[in-house]
Amino acid sequence: MEGWTAEFDSWDLCDQWCAGAAHSGALRPAFLFAAISETVSRMTGKPASARVEGIHTFREPHPLSSAKAIGELGVSFRPLHETMRDTVA
Repeated sequence: MEGWTAEFDSWDLCDQWCAGAAHSGALRPAFLFAAISETVSRMTGKPASARVEGIHTFREPHPLSSAKAIGELGVSFRPLHETMRDTVA
């Protein structure tokens, strides 16, 4: 993976997505991950593991709750940083 990072010429675009005032501070790493994922997808032809549009979905408030799934099914959720770390590893 080191080879493509040296040639990657869109770091400033990633910075704009991740550091923009419109983005929540908590989502900046997710925007960066999605931007890189989409770029790698275009370079390799493989599906992206995350998309910027999907991260935008998290920015808007939604009247959804996972309380029922947690209460009735015992579902538990991992922190995003753990999921991203395992995905990249």
